[in-house]
Amino acid sequence: MKKMVILILIVFISYTHCPAQKFGVGTDVISLTTATLNVEASVMVSKKVTLQLPLSWNPFTMKNNFKIKHIAIQPGIRWWFWHGYSEFYLGAHLLTSIFNIAVSNQRKQGWASGISFTCGYAWMLNQHVNLEIEAGGGPIYREYDKFESETCGEYLGTTKGVILFPTRLSCSVFFLF
Repeated sequence: MKKMVILILIVFISYTHCPAQKFGVGTDVISLTTATLNVEASVMVSKKVTLQLPLSWNPFTMKNNFKIKHIAIQPGIRWWFWHGYSEFYLGAHLLTSIFNIAVSNQRKQGWASGISFTCGYAWMLNQHVNLEIEAGGGPIYREYDKFESETCGEYLGTTKGVILFPTRLSCSVFFLF
C-alpha cells in the first residue's frame, strides 16, 4: 500500500512540473463586477485547439428590485493562431441561459439559446497565469415574459424570436496547469 501511495505521489509531482500547460481554470473579472459568480474550465486537445466550458450564475436581487439573475453555460472551442493559451484566437460557443433580469422599467424572465463567434487575445503573465480579453456575438433565440419591474409587476406580454446579440465580453484571469 505504501508503495502505491509513493508511486501515485511521484506521478502527480512529475506531472505538475511538466512544462506544457494542458488545463486551465479562470474567472471573468467583468462578470464579477455585476455580482455574477463564474468559472471557466479549459483543456488543450491539440497544439492550437482548446475546449472551453464557462459557467455563470447570478442569484442576487439588488436595491429597487434591480437584478441580473441567470444561470448560463457556454461550451465552446478555440483555435489559437500561435499555440494554445497564447496570443490571438478565434472561437465558437454554444450557449443556453435561464434568466430573470430587471435593469430598467421592465423585468424579463425566460430563456435563451444560440451560437456565439468570438475573438480574443491572451497575455502570458508567467508560466501559470494568463490575462485574456474576449468579445463575441451571434444569433440567439430568446423567449421571455415581460413584466413591470417592481416586485410582482403587471404582465406585459411575451417575446419570442431570433436576434443578433453580443454574447461575450470578458477580461479573464486564467490559471494554467
